[in-house]
Amino acid sequence: MKTFDAATIGDMAEDYASQTVFAAMAALCIRFITAYLAASVWFQTISIMPFFACTYARKRIVNRITHQRKFALFQRCGRQGIYN
Repeated sequence: MKTFDAATIGDMAEDYASQTVFAAMAALCIRFITAYLAASVWFQTISIMPFFACTYARKRIVNRITHQRKFALFQRCGRQGIYN
């Protein structure tokens, strides 16, 4: 039968703790990346607005963006960037 002393148990606990922290960080990174990519794809799919060299077309696009922001569900309030 194998016996463990306090130093061995401490080393094992340190190894398990570091592996647990690494696994938790990896899981959080994966969740963040998947959420970021999903939001990015949604944003690009919903609000692709081409760039035009024509002044009239640029003006119309700016007016459309302003209209979308005006009637957005979550609007910015003041300088803090707090949403309704």
